[in-house]
Amino acid sequence: MIAIDTAPQTDAWIESPNWISDRSIELTCKLDSANPLVSGAPSINYTLKVTIDRNNNTYTLEGTHDGFPAYEVYINGSRVYEHDPLETGEGIGSLFPPEEHDVDESGNLL
Repeated sequence: MIAIDTAPQTDAWIESPNWISDRSIELTCKLDSANPLVSGAPSINYTLKVTIDRNNNTYTLEGTHDGFPAYEVYINGSRVYEHDPLETGEGIGSLFPPEEHDVDESGNLL
């Protein structure tokens, strides 16, 4: 083994929840994290806002992310979004700015 390191947990965070009502919440999840073993490595980035409305039993997912690596978002154990860089032909070069993918998904909660 050559080296082991872990990205700081502070590189990923959820901004303060915004309660829209007693049964609806909005969370903004962010990541800005580079490989700690590679000096000057580009960061993996995403900003995703999740809104869950239990009154209507719906969700919305909005935001942006890099084209690499793969991304999946789950709500209540069900995958509501996925991005596979193998399908889009993207690789490590997609870590450089800007974030290539816009996310705008909505649906019913199971």
